[in-house]
Amino acid sequence: MNTFGTYFRVTTFGESHGAAIGCVVDGMPAGMVLDTEAIARALDRRRTGRPGTSQRRETDEFEILSGIYQGRTLGTPVAVIVRNTDARPEDYAPAAEAFRQKRSVDAMVREYARRRDILVEGLNRIPGFRCGQTAGGFYAFPNIRAFGKSSQAFAEELLEHARVVVIPGSV
Repeated sequence: MNTFGTYFRVTTFGESHGAAIGCVVDGMPAGMVLDTEAIARALDRRRTGRPGTSQRRETDEFEILSGIYQGRTLGTPVAVIVRNTDARPEDYAPAAEAFRQKRSVDAMVREYARRRDILVEGLNRIPGFRCGQTAGGFYAFPNIRAFGKSSQAFAEELLEHARVVVIPGSV
C-alpha cells in the first residue's frame, strides 16, 4: 500500500529506476505556509552519490505541481514530483527477473489450487466419499470408510483399474 495517514493522506508514486518519484498530500487546509526549504533539506539527507546511498547522480530537485499558490496551500491536494535524471533502469534487471519468476510461481500456485478444488469437488460428488477442503498444496484427504477397504487396498485398486496413483494413509 502506498497511501498513509488519516488527517493528511500521503500517496507516493514512482520508482528510482523510472522517470520520477513523488507524492500527493491530501487533507491540507487552505492557507498553510509550505516550507519549501524544509523539503529541500529533507531531500538533501537522502541525496545519492554518498557512502551508503546509490551511486547514481540525482539532483533531487523537486517541483510542486499543484495545490500551492504564492507559497500557501489552496486546500486541494498538493502534488510534488522529483524527476530522475540518472535512473539506470538496467541496474534493476535482477530485481525485475526475480519479480517475473515470482509471478510465474504465483500463477502455478493458483493453477494447482484450481485443480485441487476441482478434485475435491469431484470426490465429494461420489457417493460414499467425503473430502474436506484443504488449505494449501495439491492434495486431498478423502474419507473412504464407506468402501470398507484399507487405504492400501484402495490405493492398489485405483492403480490397477484406473491407472491413478495415490498415496495410502490416514489422517
